[in-house]
Amino acid sequence: RWICSIIIMFDNYVLKNGVKKQKMLKLILIFIGFFIVFNVIPKYPYLSVIKASKLIEQGRYKEGLLLFSKVVNKKAIDTMTKIRYAFSELKFGEVEKAKNQLELILKDDKTSSAMKYETKAVYALVLFKENKLKEAKELMLEVYENYKNTNMYCTLGYLFNILEKPDVAVKFNIEAYDFNSSHNTILDNLGQAYYLNGEIEKAEEIYETLLDKSPAFPEAYYNYGLVLLKKGKKDLANEMFERALAKPFNNLTTVTKEEIEERIHYHE
Repeated sequence: RWICSIIIMFDNYVLKNGVKKQKMLKLILIFIGFFIVFNVIPKYPYLSVIKASKLIEQGRYKEGLLLFSKVVNKKAIDTMTKIRYAFSELKFGEVEKAKNQLELILKDDKTSSAMKYETKAVYALVLFKENKLKEAKELMLEVYENYKNTNMYCTLGYLFNILEKPDVAVKFNIEAYDFNSSHNTILDNLGQAYYLNGEIEKAEEIYETLLDKSPAFPEAYYNYGLVLLKKGKKDLANEMFERALAKPFNNLTTVTKEEIEERIHYHE
C-alpha cells in the first residue's frame, strides 16, 4: 500500500510540474530498491525466526526447530538469537545440536565478551546434561566472576544445590535471591537449598510465596511436596506431586515423571 501511495504522490507531482514521467518513475524505482535493500532484506531471516518461535510455542517443536536451524547462522541474525536457538535445541532434547551451535559462537572472533559469557552459561547446561557436573560448575563459576545476570544465578544456584554442601548452597542462593527475588527459578532454588539444609520452615515460606505465582514448571510443586512431607502433611504433599505431573516436562526438567509417581505411590 505504501508503495502505491508513493507512486500516486509522484504521479501527481509529475502532472503538476511537467516533469518527464519516465524520469520520475526511475527515481521511484531507485528509492524503492534502496528501501528494500536496507530495510526489508536484512530483516527477512527474522520473519522465519518469528514463525519458528510461534511453532515452538504451539508445541510443534520439530517444525519450529527445523525452520530455526535453516536461518540461524545467516549474517543478519544477532548472537543472542543464536544463543536462544541453541537453548531451544537443548530444551527439547537435541544436546549435540545445541553444543555445536554454542561452540560456533564461542569460536567466532566477532562475538562480544558479554555474549561469550551468555553462551558459556548455556554451555554449562550442555555439560550438565552430559553429566559433567564438575565441569559445568567450573564454567558457571567463571561466568559468575565476570558476568552476573538472572540466567547465571538460576543455573549456578541449582548446581550449588546438587554439588556443594547445603549451607554453602543456601548462602549462594540467598545472594541470587537478593539479585532477583521475583524470579520463579531463583525462588525454587532457594527453597530447595533451605530444604536440603534442614531449614524446613524457611523452605515452606519460600514455596508458599512461589506457589502464589503459579509457576509453570514441575520442580516447584515437587520440591514443595518434599517440604510438606517433612512436616508430616502427606495429603497436601501428594496434591503437590499430582500438580507437578500436570506441568510440562522437557529435557531440562530436573525431576522425572517416574520419580514423582514413585513418591505418590509410596505415600498413598
